[in-house]
Amino acid sequence: YVNEYNLETSPSKLAALIDFVKYIDENNDTNAPIVDGIGTQMHVVSNITKEEIDAMFKTLAATGKTIRVTELDVRINYEATANPTIAQQQKQADIYRMVIESYKTNIPKAQQSGITLWGLSDHADEHTYWFTGDTPNIFDANYARKVAYKGVCDGIAGRDISEDFTGDDWTNAYKSEETETPAQ
Repeated sequence: YVNEYNLETSPSKLAALIDFVKYIDENNDTNAPIVDGIGTQMHVVSNITKEEIDAMFKTLAATGKTIRVTELDVRINYEATANPTIAQQQKQADIYRMVIESYKTNIPKAQQSGITLWGLSDHADEHTYWFTGDTPNIFDANYARKVAYKGVCDGIAGRDISEDFTGDDWTNAYKSEETETPAQ
């Protein structure tokens, strides 16, 4: 894999990376393509647009390579925001969902290779050298779920999961296992 960041906001960088991949594939000792896929490190900011994300994924899909999101996180804005408002938290969740849905829509299933979240929580220990004082992840500093967690779940599901989720659905899965009669 060849992996790079800011591909969603820099079409010229994206084009240069694709050219680099072509160069590697055409100029190696095997006389065959050797790059399996392209990874995009998506350290995005909440002002990213759907058009930017869609355009990047469509361009990546056109390479025929498998495509991974290797480091997804969503900052509230360009300045550290240790205490985001409810509206900012919802915007962050919407961006997480948008990125995941765009990936699933614009990257053909055979080329999809996965989405990795960059970090787990907003705890200061996880931000010693990167996004200090910011809140880009899906768990807060105390490891509690943020609205962004639901944004990720909605993106994976492709719908608002709260429309039919009671919060007790997980218990039903275990109850059905407990009530099943073992094979004799």
